Amino acid sequence: TWQSAVAAVADRGEEVHLDLTGLDFIDVQGLRVLVRTAAGMVDGRRLVLDSSPRELVRMLRLTGWDRTPNLVVGAR
Repeated sequence: TWQSAVAAVADRGEEVHLDLTGLDFIDVQGLRVLVRTAAGMVDGRRLVLDSSPRELVRMLRLTGWDRTPNLVVGAR
């Protein structure tokens, strides 16, 4: 599942980068997985969303989730 895949990647290092170049669609539940994963990272670890589609960035800003601790959003 998406949740277990993101969790497995998040356990790999201090700064985890997800390249979202090919992402065409993500729903609110999918965003929640990213936000919860980032919020749960400790000891200076971060989840970095590289090449995020504008729509994803917009949704994060509208919900206020762009301010989630340990979440870094890089737009296209």
